[in-house]
Amino acid sequence: MRPPNTPCPAASTPFLKGLWYRAYLWALQSMVTYGVGFYRLVRPLPASQRPALIKRYPVRPKLKNSVFIPPSHKTGELLPLYIDVHGGGFALCHPYFDDEFCAHFANTYNILVVSLDYSKAPGFRFPVPVDDLEATIDAVLRDDSLPIDKNRVAIGGFSAGGNLSLAAVQAPSLQGRIHGVVPWYPVVEWITPGSEKLSNREYRSKDEVDMLKTTMPIFNWGYVKAGEELTNPRLSVCFADKSVLPKWIFMVAAQYDILCAEAKEMIMHLADLDDVARKEGEYGFEKGTYKWRMLRGVTHGYNQVAAKGADEEIRLKRIEESYAEAGEWLFRGPFAK
Repeated sequence: MRPPNTPCPAASTPFLKGLWYRAYLWALQSMVTYGVGFYRLVRPLPASQRPALIKRYPVRPKLKNSVFIPPSHKTGELLPLYIDVHGGGFALCHPYFDDEFCAHFANTYNILVVSLDYSKAPGFRFPVPVDDLEATIDAVLRDDSLPIDKNRVAIGGFSAGGNLSLAAVQAPSLQGRIHGVVPWYPVVEWITPGSEKLSNREYRSKDEVDMLKTTMPIFNWGYVKAGEELTNPRLSVCFADKSVLPKWIFMVAAQYDILCAEAKEMIMHLADLDDVARKEGEYGFEKGTYKWRMLRGVTHGYNQVAAKGADEEIRLKRIEESYAEAGEWLFRGPFAK
């Protein structure tokens, strides 16, 4: 994908609307943080799904990162490392929101999983979260107290975390040190208006509403300040040069997601598919080190948000399928010896 020939600065937001967006995000942050915190207090996760360690690094001492070490780990054994970056519209959530996923990956595949935190919008806008992750990833890879096989390192993230994963790995300090990326239903470009993304989204029925329909403009305002160049490849990661991205990329998307089309376009461009291959690979393809999977019948956040009725059965099946497919791919690709 090539950026437009003309600059695309982010538009400004009217003052009163900006105040409303800020109040909305503050309320949402409080509700999510304290609501999930209370839920975890009354219904704590089993010990097998909790991190073994919580670590802070001097480069970003305020950020707490979760470390998952599989019970099967033997002293002196070096493990593949999967770095997780949580989602939340760049404004919400914390690493512990991904505890179940991280524990599952660590315990199922006998790998080390480190779930990273980053500063949140709107207090900290682009590029602060990307800079946080670049610095913290470097610190993790230099941490001799962790049993890391530095030849087998991958990163991945959900939604905003997928964008941040693809942004952080472009850092000169990380070149050649991260071997694979798994972006799960990520936002990859900021130029197309939300209304156009909605019109391009596949719908199950005319009555269905995308969960990002109302919140996307607010999250966008929180993360991207007015005047920011939207073609910046650390922001619109679809414009990143292939040479600065890891060799192995597995893009996972949800069929009924406003962000599905842009993720598909990015991975098909990276894989250099012709028109015939694009049509045949609509729901999934693998070409060389690039892999794509569109998960049928689910929406954005499918692994985090419960569905209703028969859709819940489909959702749980897609979680199981996608986690297994990602795990298998990691060991064929970036974790292969």
